[in-house]
Amino acid sequence: MKKNFMKGGDYHSEVAAEMYPYIKEAIMKGEVSTSSNERVPTVKSRFPKERSTAKAINFGILYGAGAESIAEDLNISVEQARDLMDAWYESKKAVRRWQADVMAQSSQEGKSRSLLGRHRHLPLLLEDVPYRPTASAASARR
Repeated sequence: MKKNFMKGGDYHSEVAAEMYPYIKEAIMKGEVSTSSNERVPTVKSRFPKERSTAKAINFGILYGAGAESIAEDLNISVEQARDLMDAWYESKKAVRRWQADVMAQSSQEGKSRSLLGRHRHLPLLLEDVPYRPTASAASARR
C-alpha cells in the first residue's frame, strides 16, 4: 500500500485488479492503468463500479465490518459479500493471519493492544456470549 502511494497509484484500483481478473488482464494488456499519469484510461474511469466495490471492501474490512454489513452497504446478497471478501483476502493472506493472531491473543488476554501499545480491555471476549446486534447498534452503522 505504501509503495502504491509513493508511486502515485490508486490503491482502490490496485485492489480492484486483484479482485477482478478481467481488470488485471486489461492492465497487463496496457488498456488501462492504476495511475492517472499514463496515456491510457484509468481503472477508475473504465471500471468505476468494480473500483467502488473494492473501495467499500477495503474500508469495510479495515473497520471490521462483516459480510452482512458489507452486503447492506453494497445492496448485494450476504453470499456475494462473502465472495468479495474472500477475493480481497486471497491477495492479502498476511492480513487474515494478522487478524487471527490478534483475535487469539485478545481472547486469551481479555484485552487488545493498539499499535502504540495502549490496551483496551474486552472482558466479554473471555465469556461465551453470542453476539446480538441491538437496534442502536444497527442504527449506528447507518
